[in-house]
Amino acid sequence: MYLINNMFLPKISELEEKNRLFESGAHTLTKESFVFMSQLGSGAFGKVYKVSSKLTNQIYALKVLSKNQITNLNLVEQLKNEISILARCNHENVIKLFCAFEDKGYIFLVMELANDSTLFNKIKKMRRLPEAMVADYMRDIVQAVIYLHSQNPIILHRDIKPENILINNGRCKIADFGWSNVDDEFRNTFCGTPDYLAPEMINGTGHNEKLDIWTLGVLMYELLHGNPPFSPKEKPNDARLTQKLIEKNILNGIIDFDQSISVEARDAIIAMLKPNDALRPSAKEVLELDFFKKYAKVLLAKSPSGNNLLGQMQPSSARGVSEGDSNLMRQKLREYEARIETLMANNKHLNEVIESKDAALRASKGDFEMLVPKFAKSVEDTKVLKEQLDFVTSENASLKSKIEPLRKELETLTQENRRYRHELSKQEETVSYLFKRTKNLSSTISDFYQTYVAELDLNMTQDHVLSYDNTLLKLESIFRDFVDYKIKLLGVKLPPFRPEALARMKSERKAEPVPKTSNTSSDQSQRRNSFSPKPGRSTSPIRNQVSKRSQPLNDIEKNVLEDEEVLYRNFNKNTNR
Repeated sequence: MYLINNMFLPKISELEEKNRLFESGAHTLTKESFVFMSQLGSGAFGKVYKVSSKLTNQIYALKVLSKNQITNLNLVEQLKNEISILARCNHENVIKLFCAFEDKGYIFLVMELANDSTLFNKIKKMRRLPEAMVADYMRDIVQAVIYLHSQNPIILHRDIKPENILINNGRCKIADFGWSNVDDEFRNTFCGTPDYLAPEMINGTGHNEKLDIWTLGVLMYELLHGNPPFSPKEKPNDARLTQKLIEKNILNGIIDFDQSISVEARDAIIAMLKPNDALRPSAKEVLELDFFKKYAKVLLAKSPSGNNLLGQMQPSSARGVSEGDSNLMRQKLREYEARIETLMANNKHLNEVIESKDAALRASKGDFEMLVPKFAKSVEDTKVLKEQLDFVTSENASLKSKIEPLRKELETLTQENRRYRHELSKQEETVSYLFKRTKNLSSTISDFYQTYVAELDLNMTQDHVLSYDNTLLKLESIFRDFVDYKIKLLGVKLPPFRPEALARMKSERKAEPVPKTSNTSSDQSQRRNSFSPKPGRSTSPIRNQVSKRSQPLNDIEKNVLEDEEVLYRNFNKNTNR
């Protein structure tokens, strides 16, 4: 395991030479030597920025890698290997490394800036590329692979895919050598992207430079179809199951082509995707396939000035043009043809968009025509609903006018109910009071009887024994005497008794039996005489007192007064008796 303070940059002469020649020397560089303009991308352990040199104002791509993350992932040797390969390469179709430096926490790689993003973004934008454009892009990539395979020791990229192909001014450049290998001739490391795995990688039988030819075939298929050849049409949610399906399709070797793909393109892809790596062509042999020959001639034939240019590309003995100028002109023609094909593809895409928009517009027009009668019906329905709403509103107003008197009557009844409840509460209080008074009176009579009558040991005949009824008569006499006393005390004159009441009382007295008297001792006679009634009055004195009140009596007071008058009449009756 490497420590953070150890050097992460490889000690190779190619890198030292690049660091020495870069501006004033890589040893003088720090992060502050650049102006950070924007972030171009990010990876597992680093980010890529578009920067400008403060010294020369030159634009670069600066790759910043975290030493902590590289150390934790145990990728120090892999990083050194990638930097070594980039330092050794010097080809127009391989991304350039200008220099590398480091500080305590990060490694900085100053690289060539690719203005046109990646081939992956190109596929996302166009989905399918025209064959002429694919031929142009593939020629750049194949030439880069030829260069890598020609190095000593040989360099295998092992991860060619659209994400690792950068585009700068219309030219493709291979980048990201993280899985590259420069060791012995036969290798066994399992690496690469699942869709681009070769059969020998899946089987673990070892691989060589023909592994890159397989990935070139997969890449060419994806550029023409928009998706890799061995991806399942319906991918499951499980990533492991998806990878197993891809590996199964790769080992089966079944390739489905779109009908629009030319025969030359199909033959080229099939040649590069031979399951047996020994039957695959080398990188140089790939450019000799009919597909690349076909579009090499088309580039010249389709140019507006193709005849003149072809004449200019005759041998120097006939036209006096150097071989270098002829190659330059061919390169220019390829660029123009690629741009023309791009414009044609864009135009085709725009035509498809216009046609889809027209179809959508026609569909919208049909929908609108169908909606017109529905809208008219909705207007009629709205009118009917408005009439119904007006009718309901008028009915509501009429009901409000009828409800208002009922509401006032309800308020009046509510007030009457409150008043009656208040009076009932008063009556309940009066009844409760009378009940308590009657209960106390009954208790007093009972005690009196037990004390003065029942407990006396009197030697009387059966006819003269005091009973409870006689006791009540005596109490009435006492009450009458008390009333007489209060009347005399107050100086009230009693009115004469009513004749009809007197006649009724006399008739009642005649019907009642008269108790017999017996001779008793003097003290007992005196005790009985103390309870005897005195001659009474015919009208209740309480009635006389109440008659002097200015306020009228309520129902309860009237009932109480009537009871008292009856009691008073009984007093008089007993007195007369």
